[in-house]
Amino acid sequence: MQGSNIARCRLSLPAGDRDLYGAPLLVLANKHDCEGAATPAEVAEAFGLGKLPDARASSVQAVTARTGEGVKHAVQWLVEHIKKSQRPELIRRRMLAQ
Repeated sequence: MQGSNIARCRLSLPAGDRDLYGAPLLVLANKHDCEGAATPAEVAEAFGLGKLPDARASSVQAVTARTGEGVKHAVQWLVEHIKKSQRPELIRRRMLAQ
Protein backbone atom coordinates (compact mmCIF):
# COMPACT_ATOMS: atom_id res chain seq x y z
CA MET A 1 0.00 0.00 0.00
CA GLN A 2 1.30 3.39 -0.86
CA GLY A 3 1.18 5.79 2.09
CA SER A 4 -0.33 8.57 0.02
CA ASN A 5 -3.09 6.37 -1.44
CA ILE A 6 -4.06 3.61 1.00
CA ALA A 7 -6.99 1.60 -0.22
CA ARG A 8 -9.64 1.17 2.46
CA CYS A 9 -9.36 -2.34 3.72
CA ARG A 10 -11.37 -4.24 6.25
CA LEU A 11 -10.09 -7.06 8.34
CA SER A 12 -12.98 -9.43 8.84
CA LEU A 13 -12.58 -12.00 11.58
CA PRO A 14 -15.52 -14.15 12.62
CA ALA A 15 -16.63 -12.67 15.93
CA GLY A 16 -17.70 -16.01 17.37
CA ASP A 17 -14.67 -18.04 16.26
CA ARG A 18 -13.40 -19.56 19.50
CA ASP A 19 -10.29 -20.88 17.75
CA LEU A 20 -9.12 -17.32 17.15
CA TYR A 21 -10.14 -15.80 20.47
CA GLY A 22 -7.07 -14.36 22.17
CA ALA A 23 -4.70 -15.30 19.34
CA PRO A 24 -2.26 -12.51 18.51
CA LEU A 25 -2.51 -10.88 15.10
CA LEU A 26 0.63 -9.77 13.27
CA VAL A 27 0.46 -7.81 10.03
CA LEU A 28 3.69 -7.47 8.05
CA ALA A 29 3.86 -4.19 6.14
CA ASN A 30 6.30 -5.17 3.40
CA LYS A 31 8.23 -2.84 1.10
CA HIS A 32 9.06 -0.52 3.98
CA ASP A 33 12.15 0.53 2.04
CA CYS A 34 10.12 1.93 -0.89
CA GLU A 35 9.46 5.62 -1.19
CA GLY A 36 5.89 6.46 -0.23
CA ALA A 37 5.32 3.20 1.65
CA ALA A 38 2.55 3.32 4.21
CA THR A 39 3.63 3.56 7.82
CA PRO A 40 2.63 0.82 10.28
CA ALA A 41 0.14 3.27 11.82
CA GLU A 42 -1.46 3.91 8.42
CA VAL A 43 -1.74 0.17 7.75
CA ALA A 44 -3.26 -0.42 11.20
CA GLU A 45 -5.80 2.33 10.55
CA ALA A 46 -6.64 0.98 7.08
CA PHE A 47 -7.29 -2.50 8.49
CA GLY A 48 -9.15 -1.17 11.52
CA LEU A 49 -6.92 -3.01 13.99
CA GLY A 50 -7.97 -0.72 16.81
CA LYS A 51 -11.54 -1.95 16.42
CA LEU A 52 -11.01 -5.70 16.74
CA PRO A 53 -13.86 -7.22 18.74
CA ASP A 54 -12.03 -9.51 21.12
CA ALA A 55 -9.19 -7.46 22.60
CA ARG A 56 -6.50 -9.53 20.92
CA ALA A 57 -2.92 -8.36 20.81
CA SER A 58 -2.17 -6.94 17.38
CA SER A 59 0.77 -5.29 15.74
CA VAL A 60 1.80 -3.97 12.34
CA GLN A 61 5.50 -4.40 11.74
CA ALA A 62 7.36 -2.65 8.93
CA VAL A 63 9.51 -5.15 7.02
CA THR A 64 11.57 -5.38 3.88
CA ALA A 65 11.45 -8.94 2.60
CA ARG A 66 14.23 -8.30 0.09
CA THR A 67 16.77 -7.58 2.84
CA GLY A 68 15.06 -9.21 5.81
CA GLU A 69 14.90 -5.92 7.69
CA GLY A 70 12.32 -6.04 10.47
CA VAL A 71 11.45 -9.73 10.00
CA LYS A 72 13.32 -10.98 13.06
CA HIS A 73 11.74 -8.35 15.29
CA ALA A 74 8.28 -9.22 13.92
CA VAL A 75 8.75 -12.93 14.57
CA GLN A 76 10.02 -12.21 18.09
CA TRP A 77 6.89 -10.12 18.76
CA LEU A 78 4.68 -12.96 17.54
CA VAL A 79 6.45 -15.62 19.62
CA GLU A 80 6.21 -13.49 22.77
CA HIS A 81 2.52 -12.85 22.26
CA ILE A 82 1.75 -16.48 21.45
CA LYS A 83 3.35 -17.40 24.77
CA LYS A 84 1.11 -14.83 26.53
CA SER A 85 -1.99 -15.75 24.53
CA GLN A 86 -5.09 -17.27 26.09
CA ARG A 87 -4.97 -20.09 23.56
CA PRO A 88 -1.30 -21.21 23.28
CA GLU A 89 -2.12 -24.90 23.55
CA LEU A 90 -4.69 -24.73 20.74
CA ILE A 91 -2.27 -22.84 18.51
CA ARG A 92 0.49 -25.35 19.23
CA ARG A 93 -1.78 -28.31 18.39
CA ARG A 94 -2.91 -26.73 15.12
CA MET A 95 0.68 -26.01 14.06
CA LEU A 96 1.75 -29.58 14.83
CA ALA A 97 -1.22 -31.01 12.91
CA GLN A 98 -0.22 -29.27 9.67
